[in-house]
Amino acid sequence: MNMKWFSRIIIALALAMSLYFYGQMPATMATHWGANGEVNGYSSTLFGLMIIPVMMAAMYALFSVLSNVDPMRKNIDKFRNYFDFFIVIMMGFFFYVQMIMIAWNLGYRFDISIAIVPAMAVLFYFAGVLTERSKRNWFIGLKTPWTMSSDVVWEKSNKLAGRLFKACGIVSLLSLLIVPKYTLMIIIVMAIFASVYPIIYSYYEYKKIVKKKR
Repeated sequence: MNMKWFSRIIIALALAMSLYFYGQMPATMATHWGANGEVNGYSSTLFGLMIIPVMMAAMYALFSVLSNVDPMRKNIDKFRNYFDFFIVIMMGFFFYVQMIMIAWNLGYRFDISIAIVPAMAVLFYFAGVLTERSKRNWFIGLKTPWTMSSDVVWEKSNKLAGRLFKACGIVSLLSLLIVPKYTLMIIIVMAIFASVYPIIYSYYEYKKIVKKKR
């Protein structure tokens, strides 16, 4: 089955789950939690149940359109399978978020800030896989003036960024097992590092190429 169909099925399941549990939800749903796992935001039942399926459908449509109108679409086609698979992972992530949100509002109690970590770890890891495999384009991957100016800089910088995001996913799971209290802090620090360091790296790699050409 085409990966796009898996994404569509997950979106349909998210919508079906919302409709199924609508009558079992309280009039006001908990829809937002702080880093400490405490509820700090509520919404109406309709909004609470529909926001994630609607967001999933909107993101799927946006990703589909943007990847097809990119001026460098031919490069995206070179790693299209990885891109489509990542969309499935992302839809699965939001489906999982919806499940634990519904479970909480049905009366099940757990630390939601901990429950979300495994899904975040998987998302980080496969974002890394996609970034590693990406080719120069305007939509996916590490896009800086220096990566967009050189295929060599793009390859080096995105492979580095991909490895860092994969490491972020692995460390997230390990920290959950070893130091669960500090897991979210570790994830935030690693995500910032994985996002910022490759930008600096791309600048210096580009400078090396310019220097060699002189």
